[in-house]
Amino acid sequence: MRDPEGCRPVQGCATRGEPLFWPDTCVTYAVQRDGSPRRDITALELERAMQQAFTAWLGTECPGGGRPSLGVVPLGNVSCDAVEFNPPELGRAGAPNANIVMFRDDAWPYPDERFVIARTSITFDTNTGAIFDADIELNSFDNPFSIGETSIENDLQAVLTHEVGHFIGLDHSLFENATMQANYDLVNLGARTLSSDDTAGVCSIYAPAPSSDDAASLEGAASCPANTGPHHGFSQECGSDARADAGCLSLAKGPPRAPLSQLPWWLLGVALLRARRRGPCSG
Repeated sequence: MRDPEGCRPVQGCATRGEPLFWPDTCVTYAVQRDGSPRRDITALELERAMQQAFTAWLGTECPGGGRPSLGVVPLGNVSCDAVEFNPPELGRAGAPNANIVMFRDDAWPYPDERFVIARTSITFDTNTGAIFDADIELNSFDNPFSIGETSIENDLQAVLTHEVGHFIGLDHSLFENATMQANYDLVNLGARTLSSDDTAGVCSIYAPAPSSDDAASLEGAASCPANTGPHHGFSQECGSDARADAGCLSLAKGPPRAPLSQLPWWLLGVALLRARRRGPCSG
């Protein structure tokens, strides 16, 4: 959770600016269909881990009662494996998009980040903090991942729970044992479960609505408006105008939506989870 007085420069984050948040009632994500052949993890296993990660955040009980007022929409598999956002262009709407979760088996394309386990890239409006797009990359080229509860090494569900925290707008936490702390224990499942600081953070951004008592996870959620999807529609291909239909699962109403016409500036923010070969990870 962010310090209410703002970050100090020594913490490596901005000292001013707007908190990040999704302005939509529902957010969406899709998994890259190849999974990780290098680590023998399928797209279906990645999808299951993402569902568990989102359930940890959106199913948490807020301090004052209720659950975070944000919905999540799993859109299935996509062929695209690129970090991108297609904003509106002058005189025309933007091409469709997808918030993608993907492995990097062939190479980790960030030579200055050789110890990074996972990376979340966020496109947001610098004036309001409204998030438009988020993509999660998993460094399977340099790191193995485990998906069970034995022989644990870089537990996939725990890594994704941390990255989903960035996905929904949270920065790193200084709170001991927080899922959002920068250090990650390579063989610990604890990051699958939120600390009180993590819960306070998500509930601060997405305060529970009065009707959120029986909504908050992927199971049993209320319905979103028809054809809910990413900004400008949903596409399974990179940089394509071809749109795919999208269904929806949702929670209660989120923060007020800002019209895209009022949000003209774009910036790519990056959240990192780093690994150290000896001991925890930091980043």
